[in-house]
Formats: sequence, structure tokens, C-alpha cells
Amino acid sequence: MLRESQNVKIDEDIPEAVRNASKAQLQSLIDEIEKDIAEYEKLQTISLEDIPIQSIQDLLIAPIRYRIVSHMSVDAFSRKVEVNARQIHRYESECYSNVNASTLTKILEKLDLKLDGRIAVP
Repeated sequence: MLRESQNVKIDEDIPEAVRNASKAQLQSLIDEIEKDIAEYEKLQTISLEDIPIQSIQDLLIAPIRYRIVSHMSVDAFSRKVEVNARQIHRYESECYSNVNASTLTKILEKLDLKLDGRIAVP
């Protein structure tokens, strides 16, 4: 559907710069969705031990990746980590950037995730 909208003729009364910006924004959205789908499909084929955590961002989205790799619904995941499913939806919609440190720690502990890393100095 998004791809089809790329071919829709845009009103000639709209300035070319705005039309080009609109097309670029649409293409960016398509690229982001395709990237998310590819990551989702990849996560469904790996094991928990293969979930990458190489940055703070990776750590924040580790619960999402854990849930996908484990083929768990949000409801099943919320029961496992003892957090309301609606709250899990809110966290996931923001890639856990809206979670406080103590809640994230609680969730990671409930998942029995162990971090094994070290500080890398360039």
C-alpha cells in the first residue's frame, strides 16, 4: 500500500520542493518498515544466546528481542516479567526509552538475562 502511494500523482499546485520532501519521507518510512520486518524475521530464527547486546540501545530493546525470539505474545511476556501488558505495549512502542532503570533491571532479572561484557576503549 505504501509502495502504491509512491506512484500517486501529486497535485501540481504543490511546490516541487514539498512534493520531493513528501516522496523522500515516504521512502524513508518504507525503508524503516522493511528494516523492522527483516529484523523481526531474523529474530524468529535465532536462539536467545544470539541476541546482540553491544550498546545501551541494544540493552533497552533486549526485552523486545527476547519476546520475539521466544515466540511469546505480549500477554505471555507480561506475565513472565510481572508487568501489566498495557505497560509492556507502552514500553515497546517507545523501544523501552520510557522505562526507568529499576523497572528495566526488574524485567531483565525476571528474564534471567546475564550480561557478559567489558568496557571497550578506542
